[in-house]
Amino acid sequence: MQVHELVELFELAGAAIVQLDPATGRATALGAAGEALLKAAAVTAPGDLVSAVPAGHREHLRATLEAAGRDGRPHALEHPLSVSGGAERRYRTTLRRLGQTLIAVMVDVTAAHHDERQWREVESWLATLADALPFDFYICDTGGRCVLQSPASTRTTGNLLGLRCAEALRPEASRAHFARVFDRALAGEPSRDELEYEVDGVRRTFTRVVAPVSDGRRVTGVLGLDIDSTEMKQAQESLLRRQRLAELGVMAAVVAHEVRNPLGSISNALALVRRHVELSNEGRSLCRIIEDEIHRLDEMVVNLLDFARPMSANLETRQLWRLIDEALAQSLRANAAGAQVRVFKKMDETLEPLAVDSRLLNLALTNLFRNALQAIGAAGELHVSLEREGDGEGSWARVCIRDTGSGIPPEVKERLFEPFVTTRSTGSGLGLTIVRRAIDAHHGQLAFVSDTEGQKGTTCVIKLPLRSPPA
Repeated sequence: MQVHELVELFELAGAAIVQLDPATGRATALGAAGEALLKAAAVTAPGDLVSAVPAGHREHLRATLEAAGRDGRPHALEHPLSVSGGAERRYRTTLRRLGQTLIAVMVDVTAAHHDERQWREVESWLATLADALPFDFYICDTGGRCVLQSPASTRTTGNLLGLRCAEALRPEASRAHFARVFDRALAGEPSRDELEYEVDGVRRTFTRVVAPVSDGRRVTGVLGLDIDSTEMKQAQESLLRRQRLAELGVMAAVVAHEVRNPLGSISNALALVRRHVELSNEGRSLCRIIEDEIHRLDEMVVNLLDFARPMSANLETRQLWRLIDEALAQSLRANAAGAQVRVFKKMDETLEPLAVDSRLLNLALTNLFRNALQAIGAAGELHVSLEREGDGEGSWARVCIRDTGSGIPPEVKERLFEPFVTTRSTGSGLGLTIVRRAIDAHHGQLAFVSDTEGQKGTTCVIKLPLRSPPA
């Protein structure tokens, strides 16, 4: 093949061919495309192609010319070239020594360079946007390989770039789901599902959206969005719980009112029977049963009224250890088996006074003490402690109530604070719901640890924020 035929072949491929002197850099065109390029280039002297390269790129071009002239191997570089009118074009130039001269094959890559730069800008914008948005995203090609991923998403999903999402997504439990919905997305069908898995040891809820990416004619990829909806779901559940509690509160108030009046009549009638009727041993036994049931129903009515009553704290400054002592003594007096229970107290009486609602706190503590004493039964131990936790603004008063009872059954633990959930046949199931509302009214925290297998009983921990007493 002749040289002119090779030149024509390169020109058909969109390349311009010029011959360069490695010593001076002077250029001579080979073919029409090379002539057009030299004519258009903004050179300072005829054939001085190097002078048309912007100053910041000339040294690199000269070094590449010298290297190509010296070792005879092909060298390639990409550089701008000034053209008439003050504009710039972008060229990819390949240099190869041929005898004592250099042949330069120059391809105009301005459009491709512009597209690549725009793509990098778009990618940068997407990455910046992704860091600010509350979700992770990744885009896969039609083969399932990730071609773009938000940087923040690597913490939860792992680094997916270049990998098949259905094989590399974290956690592993979510891969099968993605593989299933990926095929649907390729068919043009988006999906939206809720998933739960652990991130950094904490179980969180995610909403996953997988949708097709289209150019208007066909599906070119698949977009995956993982939105952390844990807080949103918790807020929704909290709102539903408050609404349900409000509705139950109204019902409880009505029931308590309707029960209290006939209960009072029954109690008065029982007193009259005992006063005016001579009873046999069996009759007296039946009266005691009626009296016990009246007390049980009255306790339930009190719980219903406490549950229905709005719990807004009316704060006053009190010594917490005194409030605990009062509630404990009150609970021990009311408990028939209290004399057989050994009580151990460890109170930090130097703890500064707290702004609390004495009535609400007493209500919470007596409920907790009553539960502990009932769990202990005829004999056992009750440990009560008060101490400071933390320092400065983040400090708490920590109250710990531990019994040696049989513990909380596993099936009840998850529903511990729901109304009407109880482990006792005679319980109302409202005690811990009332306790939680009372502690919430103080912006405190409530937690239970229970062991049914090791027979270590139940530990309840209340944490109340320490505040400076009002002046």
